Amino acid sequence: MNLVMNLCLNNGLKDCIVIGHSMGGKVAMCLALEHPEIIAKLVVVDIAPKEYFIYDYLRKMIEAIRDTKLNEFNKRTDLEAYILSQVDDIRIAQFLTKNIQRNNRGEFEWKFYAEGIIRNMINMGKAVEKGNLFEKPTLFIKGEKSKFILNEDYALIKEYFSNAEIQIIKNAGHWVHADQPEEFLDRVLNFIL
Repeated sequence: MNLVMNLCLNNGLKDCIVIGHSMGGKVAMCLALEHPEIIAKLVVVDIAPKEYFIYDYLRKMIEAIRDTKLNEFNKRTDLEAYILSQVDDIRIAQFLTKNIQRNNRGEFEWKFYAEGIIRNMINMGKAVEKGNLFEKPTLFIKGEKSKFILNEDYALIKEYFSNAEIQIIKNAGHWVHADQPEEFLDRVLNFIL
């Protein structure tokens, strides 16, 4: 959260519209609760402010990021096949391989700070600390097939975000924006415009 806050402060950003999915949604919620003065609207995608016991869900992704020796691959197709064999989930494999690029020496590298992701991904399971109430417009988007936001979480969401609305996108799981990209974009644009 501090990196996002510093980005906003260092660039003089105000009245931001912050959108976060999953772990990014936890970051967005914390930012809104701790620094509401810089946020105009908040969109949280398929995560609630509660505690999750999700290590098993994330374990294969964390291990694939940690254990894949990118420098041992010359062809992207071989790298993609290897990652799929490690995570055994096409969506997670596609997510990971979309975040691999070649550097100026032609070697594969992660686009994101892999060490930081590995170290902090498990923090996604922690509950958002109670404290301030965020009263500005907030949209929670849930994938119909996802179990990350349950009906019983709605009251908890309102305890943190008093002006929250919760929308469900049909035929979508946790990766809502990948499962139903047009519907997801329509919902976000209708909310922020």
